Amino acid sequence: MAGLLYYLPATMKQSPESFLQERLGFTGAIKHRGVAGKGPDSGAGVIFAIDATAPKPLGYFSDRQTWEKAPAQDWYIGRMNDEPPTPAELARTEFHPGHIVRLNDGNDWIAPVVRLASGDINLPSALKLNDEGALTPKPLARYEAIIAVASEVWKDMERLAQGEDTSSIETDFDYGIQALALNYHLAAEEVSFLELLTNTLVGQIVLALIDWPTVIMLTKELDEKKVDAGASG
Repeated sequence: MAGLLYYLPATMKQSPESFLQERLGFTGAIKHRGVAGKGPDSGAGVIFAIDATAPKPLGYFSDRQTWEKAPAQDWYIGRMNDEPPTPAELARTEFHPGHIVRLNDGNDWIAPVVRLASGDINLPSALKLNDEGALTPKPLARYEAIIAVASEVWKDMERLAQGEDTSSIETDFDYGIQALALNYHLAAEEVSFLELLTNTLVGQIVLALIDWPTVIMLTKELDEKKVDAGASG
């Protein structure tokens, strides 16, 4: 097994630990190895990976790896040619249920549901007492951003139902990245490098945030009941 590889040129003067924590929120063990004049940029730096999915041996092997410079940045992202990263290798320890979506790599990924078809939030919440003393779930602060995204997606679908399409591929890509990042150690650069999303697949990830497949199923069942009721009447 082998996850993603990263390369920081020596000129960046940043540790692998702080790099992954800042970008992906990863704080676990990291395996790294210094390279002198033999990195993806033909210079000196450090190659590293999350320890649990680091290839053996860890290093720069141009004939066995694919590397790409992060857009408008100095660092590189890579992978082993014969062991492309899988969803299991990129999964976070805290994993949220959702809908299965087969992405462009041919693997099944879990697109998390943030807002259930019922309207309830499908994420861990603190149990709080309100002013009247009744128990009221309060979503944890770290989920506020993705809850706001799900709320906006729901509003977009309401506007679409009224004939107003306010979506864009750029916004969908951003929302899709945030959705996948909830369950996987991914950001925009990783998703782009792995070519996980297409212009058609990204919508499935975004709509999963609001449990849209369930909304469609329930709507269909309701329509069928109405037809049956009309036929029997």
